[in-house]
Order: sequence, then C-alpha cells, then structure tokens
Amino acid sequence: LEGFEVRAFPPAWGENSQGNFVGGITAAVVSLPLCMGLGALALAPLGPERVSDGVLAGLYAAAFIGLIAILAGARGVAIYAPRSLVSFMIAAVSADLLANAQWLPRDNPQLVLAALLLLLSMAGAIQFLFGLARLSRLVKYIPTPVMAGFQNAAAIIIVLSQLHLVLGLDDPLRMGGLAKTLTGVKPLTLMVSLVTLMVILKT
Repeated sequence: LEGFEVRAFPPAWGENSQGNFVGGITAAVVSLPLCMGLGALALAPLGPERVSDGVLAGLYAAAFIGLIAILAGARGVAIYAPRSLVSFMIAAVSADLLANAQWLPRDNPQLVLAALLLLLSMAGAIQFLFGLARLSRLVKYIPTPVMAGFQNAAAIIIVLSQLHLVLGLDDPLRMGGLAKTLTGVKPLTLMVSLVTLMVILKT
C-alpha cells in the first residue's frame, strides 16, 4: 500500500541518537549495581554461598528484561529493570521453602534453587496469561491506599532488614535485648551510612 510503512520502533527513537546513547549508558551504570544487589537480596535466605548466584541472576535480569519487554510490545520510555519489591518477595518465598518445605532436602541448596526458579517461571507464565486476557485493566480498580500500604510495608521491612548493617552490627536487630544490642553500634560505620544517605537524598 502506498504510504504504508511498518516500523519496529517509534520514529522518535531514531532522533537524537547521541542523547539516546548517553541515556542508555547512564541507565546501565545506575541499574547494573542495583540489579546485582537485588539479586543478592533475593537469594540471601539460601545462605552466603548462594549470593554469587543471586548477583549473576541480577545481571542476567538486567541484560534480558529490556529485550523481553521490547519483544512483548513495550515502546515507551520506561526503564525495565528488576524491582526491589519482587526481590523481597522472592527472598520471602525462598525463606519459606527452606523453613516449611519438607519434601526438599535441606542439604541440597541447588535443588532448593531449582524449585525456586521453577516457581518463578510458573508465576511468570500466569502473569503472561493475565496479560493475554487483558486482566491488567483491573488494576485501576485497586484503591490507592491498598497499593500504598503494600509498597510502604515492603519498604519498611527492607529498611529493618538492613538496619543492622547501617549501625555496624553483625547480626540483625531483634526486639528482645534491643538495648544490649545497640551498645555494639560502630560510630564510624553509622557516620558513613548517614553521609551516604544524605548524598543519595541530595542527588
């Protein structure tokens, strides 16, 4: 047909190629360390020996999630990357697998990791089916306070899980014997943490 043109990408993507390249590099520099940290967080309940697997999974996610989003039809300016909420939920599921799954041998972390990845694949397949059925349109009917409560609760739990690192403590904080635990706070570590937080808030 005359005048009919098929484009794989929006016309705007071809404009200002230098700006797009710089934007892509900036997004990569910011998101790659974040993805590595989120991957380590997701598999932290499986033990220190699985942290490297989590970091590698975060790198794979950063590398392929954008490509998958493009193939699925995303054409906006949003940056597709692993989310902290998803990492936290994966950590909760992996911890629950270790605590309650009697059918998984505790001395075989690889099998536990395989079961976790299978569960995530099944969840992704269900989400894909939801997308095909256009059920995503129902999200707009979820009240804003419900979404805010979910986000804020996850944020508070993540902060509490990292608070002992900010204070320079070796073990996570527990309500029992809290006053005795706080006597081991390392002032230098706390100062570095506060300075880092101020830099993040100011930038």
